Parts: sequence; structure tokens; C-alpha cells
Amino acid sequence: MGCQPWSFKSFCWSDDEILCSFRKQPTCLSISEENISAKLDFFMNKLNLKPSVLSKNPIIFGLSLEKRVIPRLYVMQILLSKGLVKEFCLLSVLKMSDVRFRNKLVTR
Repeated sequence: MGCQPWSFKSFCWSDDEILCSFRKQPTCLSISEENISAKLDFFMNKLNLKPSVLSKNPIIFGLSLEKRVIPRLYVMQILLSKGLVKEFCLLSVLKMSDVRFRNKLVTR
């Protein structure tokens, strides 16, 4: 069964933030409660993203933590540590296609 609004409520999302997210990305409703809870925990508790930011970018809930989010964060940390990038917009990096990510950040 897909996630329900209380999955978001348990992470202190307001009704408006939940509605905003579902309106922008109705497929959020088809993500399992376990999956959405893991993603909410990661984005909010590990990356300190606020519900107001996440609700405006719900497409990231459809991304795999293991296959896309964590590997890209790791690459960005390496690029930052080597001084190859000064800063980056996390949401932009996560939403980029694989080809654009490689061309813009990895193989330049």
C-alpha cells in the first residue's frame, strides 16, 4: 500500500506542505510508507532539509537513496574536498539526469 498523509505528519509536516507535495507529484501516494519514511528521515534528519523545501520538490521522493542520492552526495563531497566545486544546489544535483550529471560535474 502507498504512503498516507500521516507518514508526513510524523515528520511534522503541515497539511499545506502535504497537499503541496501531493499536488506537484501525485505519485508520492504510490510510494510505500516504509520507503517514504526512510527518505524523510534521510532528507530531514541527515541533510537538515525543511518540510517547506521538500514539499516544493517532491520529485526527490521518487529517487533511490542507494542508487542516486547517496552516490551523488559522495561525488559532490569529493569534488568539494578537492576544490573542484565551491558550492552546489543539492536539489539541482539530485534532479539532474545521469548524462547531465556526468557531463557537468564528473567528466569536465
